[in-house]
Amino acid sequence: MSLRTSTLASHESGLTNLQARQREMASAQDRLTSGKRVQRASDDPTAAARAERALVTLSRTESDMRALEASQNAMTLTEQALGDAGELLQQGREVMVAAGNASYSAGERKALAVRLDGIRTQLLAIANRTDETGNYLFFPSWSGPGVPMVDGGPGVGVSTSAGASTERLTAAREQMPINVDGRAAWRVDPGTGESALFKGLDDAVAELKSDTPSLTPTQIAAAGLTSADESFTTLNLLRARVGELLNRGDAIGGRLADLRLFAQTERSSAEDLDMVQAISEFQGRQTSYDAALKTYSMVQRMSLFDYIKT
Repeated sequence: MSLRTSTLASHESGLTNLQARQREMASAQDRLTSGKRVQRASDDPTAAARAERALVTLSRTESDMRALEASQNAMTLTEQALGDAGELLQQGREVMVAAGNASYSAGERKALAVRLDGIRTQLLAIANRTDETGNYLFFPSWSGPGVPMVDGGPGVGVSTSAGASTERLTAAREQMPINVDGRAAWRVDPGTGESALFKGLDDAVAELKSDTPSLTPTQIAAAGLTSADESFTTLNLLRARVGELLNRGDAIGGRLADLRLFAQTERSSAEDLDMVQAISEFQGRQTSYDAALKTYSMVQRMSLFDYIKT
């Protein structure tokens, strides 16, 4: 039995083949343009799943890196603030030592009081220092109005709006603090809400300003030095802890950077295109399409009707 192919069937077969080659070439061109081998899950379900997992890891890692950056920025500013406060307390200590000189006149003692008062003002400004967004370094949960550390003149207390004495942590897999305990830093009495650091300064200032001090110069110096040394030790210990947190943050940052690079590499490996191979494939599809066009054109010229016309 002979197999006969009609002109219509030949035409339809050639057209179908031509359309298939055209789709293949368009698909190859689309991949080449996008640079992606896997553009939809149906292209390669396994690779698409790998890329999706890598994307989730990348998203979480970048979120953790932003949280870490917030912590590092806050801790850096806090470390600077604690360092500034420590230097001021050292200056205050020098004034206290001078205050123990019994040969000083009333005017000289009052001059020392002015110096201490200036140190006190600077320390209070540090206690109420803010970051670049306006949040208080030592009392980030403060809700206003006013400032967290309130000057009672004499005495400095913590505003009731300053919030609880807690450290706030970042919302990350490896949590890091974004503040230190402000009440602990400034030696705030939990019962009265008054800062022992500023009380020691205010007591010394009052004695040095008084024409009839209740304490001898030696007693004034001893009390002031005791308070200053206790405050300095507290701030210095906090500063050391902040330094440790900064070092820990650097280590976490290194791990997160490695994880981000891994996720980026994994995603690229799963869905990105090999450009050399893609160009070669496109050229092959283009050649195949050109051949299909020529073949279709030749078939059309071999129609029976063309023979009849001649």
